[in-house]
Amino acid sequence: KESKEENERLLASVTDGQAPEVTSPTPLGRKGSTDEQWVIGQLKTFRETYGHVKGYTYAEAYMECILSLATSGVESERVKEVMEQGVYEDSYRRVISVLKSAGVMFEVVQQDEEGVKLDGVEALAV
Repeated sequence: KESKEENERLLASVTDGQAPEVTSPTPLGRKGSTDEQWVIGQLKTFRETYGHVKGYTYAEAYMECILSLATSGVESERVKEVMEQGVYEDSYRRVISVLKSAGVMFEVVQQDEEGVKLDGVEALAV
């Protein structure tokens, strides 16, 4: 039976103290692409990798919501879907809670520049 210290030493020797390398068909950087293109690429890669897994649509909706907040600062239209499905509802609420505790202010979006009514929440400056 290996001790916790032995496991940590083994892991450090294998990874040289660094996180293991992650390979992805989509580059992790965004050089030369817009936020929207980057999100589309991430969702495409996610679909190609996990689309066959049972319950994939729940995970995709959740991921789209997180990526939307991270890039545009506006909740995805799929938030309602995530909350109604209930699979990732708690996780999404925790993310919002962490953002709020970090000082992010949220505001309900009423309409865009062209007067079109929008549903969702916009993340404002911290």
